[in-house]
Amino acid sequence: MVQQIYAYRYDASTGEIGDRRILVDLSDEAVEPDGLTIDQQGNLWSAIWNGWRISCFNPAGKEIYRINLLVQRPTSVTFGGVHLTELYITSASVGLSQTEIQKGFPAGDLFRCSTQITGMATHSFSESI
Repeated sequence: MVQQIYAYRYDASTGEIGDRRILVDLSDEAVEPDGLTIDQQGNLWSAIWNGWRISCFNPAGKEIYRINLLVQRPTSVTFGGVHLTELYITSASVGLSQTEIQKGFPAGDLFRCSTQITGMATHSFSESI
């Protein structure tokens, strides 16, 4: 189980990455960071698998916000909506016992939260063959 989020130095002119370092270390918990997104302030938002939450980390890797959820296994998070202030959260029920599913009955659902935070616009790319 990987319980860390890594950061890399990125050279925009060459596309090269390097100097991997641990940005977030959750090894003291029985959780895993999963899908993530970045807001306009440079904060990282991560679904926390088995953690019943979304956590927001500042650029130094310190948790600054937490959104508690009704589901044990959030899988990913992204900003959307007209102003990129809606937070969309996916979740899973895979591998949960019937008792665990009853505790988090909306497991597998998609959630939306209105926020005061603005996300980053997604980037599209195409690969020439």
